[in-house]
Amino acid sequence: MTITDLIAKNADLVRSIAIRELGVIANYDIEGVRWLDGFINNQHLVASEELKERLVQTLGSFLGE
Repeated sequence: MTITDLIAKNADLVRSIAIRELGVIANYDIEGVRWLDGFINNQHLVASEELKERLVQTLGSFLGE
């Protein structure tokens, strides 16, 4: 699996968790980026340091897509 494949897999994971856990349809568009920005800002306030570290690559992959 290439790095590009891993990025795409992580980005798809963000989208699937968003719909399944949060009821949010997160597309790769400006609205998806706005939603993720709000999500990240909220996690910054409430998430543990361990969770924050785990989210960096996954959420960054969504932004990269």
